[in-house]
Amino acid sequence: MPFTPFHFGPGLALKGIIGRHMSFSAFVVANVAIDIEPLYYMLRNDPPLHRELHTAIGAMLLAVGLMLLWLLLRAGISRWGGRYRQRWLRGLSSSTPWAVWLGLLLGCGTHIALDSLMHLDMAPYAPFAGGNPLTGWISIAQLQWACLMAGIAGLPMVYLRSE
Repeated sequence: MPFTPFHFGPGLALKGIIGRHMSFSAFVVANVAIDIEPLYYMLRNDPPLHRELHTAIGAMLLAVGLMLLWLLLRAGISRWGGRYRQRWLRGLSSSTPWAVWLGLLLGCGTHIALDSLMHLDMAPYAPFAGGNPLTGWISIAQLQWACLMAGIAGLPMVYLRSE
């Protein structure tokens, strides 16, 4: 999908269902981080665009790396955040580690699943299997419509849970 926006729809639906047990911010970070890979190869004009991070193993390793980065940031914020009185920094440490971890895993996992349906250059099961057997199961328009509808359905659920 063109740099992530449609991926947020299923994330809103998941947040509406799971509630405080999933960090939507972590979900968004995972989706943006994973798309740095195709952006890099696109800027270099070096296909295929979807490589290591767009495999199940690569995506899970990215989630682990992002979680470790979050833990380091959280430790630093709790140590120095109060000294600088930056509200946005303290906000990073407000989610529980479990909610962040679940948001990262679901963000990476759904990203690979959705991209597998539309990008032929992916090999989501590498190194165990080559190619992408999932491409074409659904049209790109149908996939984008489903993501949009998931987001529209998720918004009121997130709102109702926040009250």
